Amino acid sequence: MRSLLPAGLIGLGLLGCASTDVEPPSDSPILAPATHATDLVQRIASQLARGSDESASAVMNSLEHLMGTWVSEQRLVRELPLENVLTQKVVVAFDHVAQMFRSGPHERKLVAAWALGFSRVPDNDLGVESRHDEALELLLEALPSVPDDVLRNILLSIWKLGDPATPVTTLTEIVVQHHDSMVRAMATLALSTVLRPDTAPIATHALLVALGDSEERVRLHAARAAIVHPEPALTLRIESQLLSEDMPFVQAAMARALGAAGEPSSAAVLIALLGDPREVIAGRAHAALVDIFQQDMGPAAQDWFPLVR
Repeated sequence: MRSLLPAGLIGLGLLGCASTDVEPPSDSPILAPATHATDLVQRIASQLARGSDESASAVMNSLEHLMGTWVSEQRLVRELPLENVLTQKVVVAFDHVAQMFRSGPHERKLVAAWALGFSRVPDNDLGVESRHDEALELLLEALPSVPDDVLRNILLSIWKLGDPATPVTTLTEIVVQHHDSMVRAMATLALSTVLRPDTAPIATHALLVALGDSEERVRLHAARAAIVHPEPALTLRIESQLLSEDMPFVQAAMARALGAAGEPSSAAVLIALLGDPREVIAGRAHAALVDIFQQDMGPAAQDWFPLVR
């Protein structure tokens, strides 16, 4: 069976790949975006109470179709309703998914590696257990011995889980050393969601390497990590690279990172971007200057000069 998930998922916005025409199975109601976590938990609790005789093969067929649809919805930034469906299905059928990940054929393992990322259940008083701890343990145990395509999906799941219990050094080693650019991009993306203030410094070296990566998606996710976890070394590197970065979305993310860091030393390179004809660049540079100086001197470069002299 051919997997619907392409080899590389990450695009300039977040994730990107060829869209599919696959629709969710008719027995998988897509929840409205405004549905509260309690509604999702109630659905899971109800289905667990009823039980399910769905076979492992049926579960994996359904998840494979949902995977293709999720990729399309992810590109359109409207994936949340479908992710409620996925969480419900993965949690209810967790044992089937885990078994396929451990010992299923390669194509099933690919799907299961992705699906385990939807095993987190919101905190609740209904006694519905989140399986994300077990999922993370399975994913981490498999890391050293899987082929690149499975590794990409494992890292995608680690990103979705966003668990600070994930060993940071495991991800940083992949970011720095792996031969596959898409794997490095996935690892950088995952790293950005598991870092916390006390672990962020551990990742600084890897993020510095990632900012210089030849793959633009690695640089993009490194810049996004610097937005959430500014570090002086990252700020200095971004200042030195900002004007030479040739990918607009990466450059915009770098400008945001400088604004988040809040260092007046970044002003000169940001002012230089105010005249850029691309709104995504000039607008981000302007917003970053406002973040740094806590005042808005306007979109014209000359109006900011008094603050940097």
